[in-house]
Amino acid sequence: MNMPLPLVRLKGEPASLPAADLALDPHMAIHGHGSLQLRHVYDVDSALNYLGHRIVHHPRELRSHVQRILLLIRHEDGASLYGALVDLLITLGDKGLALKQRMLDLAAPLLNRTSLVFLQRQLESGIRACDPAIARVRSSLLRTGFCGTDQLVLRHKAQGGAQERTPLEEARELVEYGQLEQALETLENALLIEPDQPGVAAELLELYTRMGELDRMEAMREQMLINFGRAPESWPAVAS
Repeated sequence: MNMPLPLVRLKGEPASLPAADLALDPHMAIHGHGSLQLRHVYDVDSALNYLGHRIVHHPRELRSHVQRILLLIRHEDGASLYGALVDLLITLGDKGLALKQRMLDLAAPLLNRTSLVFLQRQLESGIRACDPAIARVRSSLLRTGFCGTDQLVLRHKAQGGAQERTPLEEARELVEYGQLEQALETLENALLIEPDQPGVAAELLELYTRMGELDRMEAMREQMLINFGRAPESWPAVAS
């Protein structure tokens, strides 16, 4: 299970790109890039800094988490990789088991046994950002300090009384305000966590079609086949 994910290339994208075109700015090289494998990023440190910035400001953006993890695997940076996996488990909590397991399987050859055992034990439940076990994991971007007792957290939630919105509700609200790209990312993240959501898949198909993002739909379909062995049956095949 230590083979890298295959390159998901956008339709019409050349197999190799000139270094000069991609070394200018990590934002230009990464943002909106259809591949989760950043094979043509030449300034790795800048790319990791950019992805870290995205994760800190948009922690639920799973694409940035996966790109960061795969880039660290490619460059065999086991120490930073451990922190990146911790951040993924903080973000997903008890959701997205297949994605978490896939990333851990790919990273396993670069992790020491203690780190690997800890992550495997936390895989189903996820990791709390204030867990003392990760207090010294410097490469984690999302770890926090002491966050109080469970009782205080539960009491605060009870007083609020507000129900958490579903990804579908959140995406529809974003669409109403014209934030189509954010809505697209919200729905993609939801499917990468739990693939069996027909309503989310249908809404995502409608957005792909509306925005003319059929190549991105194909990239998402291929990623779901990699992670789960299946993709939404309602999505039409795009002619090559």
